[in-house]
Amino acid sequence: FQPFTLKILVQNLLAIKEVDTPNRFGGIDYFGFERLTFVPIQ
Repeated sequence: FQPFTLKILVQNLLAIKEVDTPNRFGGIDYFGFERLTFVPIQ
């Protein structure tokens, strides 16, 4: 942290959810991400 400097904090929120995959090996559950917010970063 440096005093008197301008900083921008960019965050994207994700939720973890169970997803169906075409190949389900050994009956294991697979998880993926669902975007809750999206801030494009250039």
